[in-house]
Amino acid sequence: MFERLPIDLPEIEVITPQSGQSYRVRALVFANEHSFRSSIYSTTKTILDKLNHLIYNAIVSEKPSYEEFISTTTTIDRDSIIYGLYQVSYGDIYNIEKYQCTSCGKKEDLSVSMSSGFNLNKYEGKDPILGAEIPVQLNDRIKAIIVQPTCKIELDEIDNYVNENRDMIWRMHLDRFEYIADDDSEQVISKDKGIKFNIACNQLPSSMVKLITDAIYENFTKYQVECKINYECPHCGHKEELNFDFTQQFFRMVSRSGK
Repeated sequence: MFERLPIDLPEIEVITPQSGQSYRVRALVFANEHSFRSSIYSTTKTILDKLNHLIYNAIVSEKPSYEEFISTTTTIDRDSIIYGLYQVSYGDIYNIEKYQCTSCGKKEDLSVSMSSGFNLNKYEGKDPILGAEIPVQLNDRIKAIIVQPTCKIELDEIDNYVNENRDMIWRMHLDRFEYIADDDSEQVISKDKGIKFNIACNQLPSSMVKLITDAIYENFTKYQVECKINYECPHCGHKEELNFDFTQQFFRMVSRSGK
């Protein structure tokens, strides 16, 4: 009885930047890609759930249960696994069609090595990022408490953000507001308050939003995998740094595979 073809799938080791976990992931096969492509036109929550399962099933080293994996893997750490999965499945080359120079406006197709611009900014702190609650003092009466979302938190909350601008996803890092009310009582507005929490977010001036986003970067999101390439336009000589979104490229490659 036929069971499988004698194919040895390539594997790669991935180090996650926030938790420091080490995983070995194998290349995707057609069945994985086909299953994931079928979800592209589904809800954002369904796509994320499929993505998390895709990544989890590609891990061939020791791993926890799926539920524990998404509950203990931050969204930033997941991005690093995606980078490894992209490399082992589709190779090192990143193709950009008709990239437009920000100076002269002329376009050209680019083909660059992702590994040449790879950088792992690993968290080396004593206290783990997962579960950390960071207070951000907004004024003398209000504190915002921020956290690093896990894949589970993202799944549970993504429906609240699908219609939001990407610049407003900082809200997912917000856990609650602690403040002194006009009557000098201590009050808390947390995410489980729903509409009240959203109203509180919408009342923040841009200066307070910046305090929050700066704190999110300094405490959480700067510890990530990056891919930056120095580019010089052949037409005008303008130089710039290109920051490649390999997660977006991963989606693009999976959707095109086999076509």
